[in-house]
Amino acid sequence: MNEDSALFKYKLSIAAIIKNEAPYMKEWIDYHLAAGVDHFYLWNNDSDDNLLEVLQPYIDNNIVDYHFLTGKCSQLAAYNEAIQKYRFSSQYMAFIDADEFIFPHENKSIIEIVEKYLATPPPLHDKVAGFSIHWLNFGASGHEKAE
Repeated sequence: MNEDSALFKYKLSIAAIIKNEAPYMKEWIDYHLAAGVDHFYLWNNDSDDNLLEVLQPYIDNNIVDYHFLTGKCSQLAAYNEAIQKYRFSSQYMAFIDADEFIFPHENKSIIEIVEKYLATPPPLHDKVAGFSIHWLNFGASGHEKAE
């Protein structure tokens, strides 16, 4: 483990931009909390659903920092803002979409997996700026509408 971890408020956070994904946000946040994420930096990009209502309990419990962003093609602007504002708040920060789930392939938290790879000889923690995660697509299993 990197001895600098005590300098950060959060060990692992997620930055994401969201548009009209309120029905899925509770599951997404709860899943990632269970997988070891400490905090979320979320940008609402012109949603017209009840996103803020779904996020409010997490905001009230200081689990989510909520921002509103307007305009098309705003993802990079949100991510750049996350880096600028929060780079000293979280030791590790993931940038994923709200329909993506980080799934550790072992029975460990996301942080345990990250730190395992960073400790691989020779220790990589001073040489690695980021990780890329392979992704899998899952279809609708024949459903034409979400149930």
